[in-house]
Amino acid sequence: IKFSIRFFCVYLCPNFIFLPFSFFPHFSLWFFSVSQCLCGYFTVFNFFTKEPKTVISNSNKRTLQMSGLCAVGGILIGGHVAFFSVFSVNYTYIPVPAALAAFITSAFFWKLLVERSREGVTKIRAILAGSLSGLAAHYICWYIVFLLANVCYHLFGGCKSSLGEPPADPLSALVGAIGLTFFSLIFYGWVSVPAGALAGLFIALRHDKSNQKVQNFNNGVENG
Repeated sequence: IKFSIRFFCVYLCPNFIFLPFSFFPHFSLWFFSVSQCLCGYFTVFNFFTKEPKTVISNSNKRTLQMSGLCAVGGILIGGHVAFFSVFSVNYTYIPVPAALAAFITSAFFWKLLVERSREGVTKIRAILAGSLSGLAAHYICWYIVFLLANVCYHLFGGCKSSLGEPPADPLSALVGAIGLTFFSLIFYGWVSVPAGALAGLFIALRHDKSNQKVQNFNNGVENG
């Protein structure tokens, strides 16, 4: 188990974040160098044992767990769009912004509604945070699509429309993403919102189970 955790923290997590930007050569090296920080933890190597130690609070750990689950959901939904071409357009790379959008929105709503609330981690707040994440992620996803298209156009001269026109600029994309969000919610909102709610409920149940174990252990120590 320790090896699996170590392998994920040191290798899989940084490379997973690096992957979406690997097709942008100008940024790939920089993103790879900071990808461990983007994972939300700091890895400190003990030069005697060569074992990494992660420094992360329980609050951030729950946030990362929630964001990770939602990001996986974003990849699956984006993969479905890319594979079946629901919108009759080539969306080969849509899993990338879908995963990023799910990660960002779920982290935001989880921190705002759950971790910073006076009640702490509750099932209702967790479900609400997940549902709002599944809803808002659609807009963020399409806006990221516009941003990536602008990077592609200005750096490489690609990502033009069928008429050879450049993509909408970041300011115009704020409005353009609304129309795409409307259609994506029709096709996939009935999946993303319940999936986000289930992800939040799962994290809340894990939290309750962990607290129960700690309480049972403390009771055992006091009785012993």
